[in-house]
Amino acid sequence: MPSSDSILITLISIGSFLSLWALTCLFISFFGWGELAKRHRAVLPAEGTRHSGRSLSLGRLASYNACVTIHTNRSGLHLALFPIFRIAHPPLFIPWSAVRFLKQRQGMLGPRFLYDLGTPRVRRISVQADVHQAIQEQQSGIDRS
Repeated sequence: MPSSDSILITLISIGSFLSLWALTCLFISFFGWGELAKRHRAVLPAEGTRHSGRSLSLGRLASYNACVTIHTNRSGLHLALFPIFRIAHPPLFIPWSAVRFLKQRQGMLGPRFLYDLGTPRVRRISVQADVHQAIQEQQSGIDRS
């Protein structure tokens, strides 16, 4: 039977780890996700074409590697992190009117596509080719007249 000291040490270790995890997620959210959430927090569940396990860069300081689920639909872009990373990162929904393609650049693992989000621009994101193609397909179907 474990001693009360070892149980206390285990509980303190678990609590410390969870606190550090929460603080890290909160800190990372300050580099863009939190700013986007002020204007574009999702209120409805995600719909449309799903792209799971994607990587996304928000500006130069925040990268979310293989932990983002992106949905594209007729109305806009829905971004959500895997549940274990969602502390201070609520799901986002950005309407197409606030998503503007900027340029393509070459990344270490292939082409990346830069988009400005928000009107006026709140943040810039970088996405992979398949997500770029899905965005372009949805945006081309919008009647802009």
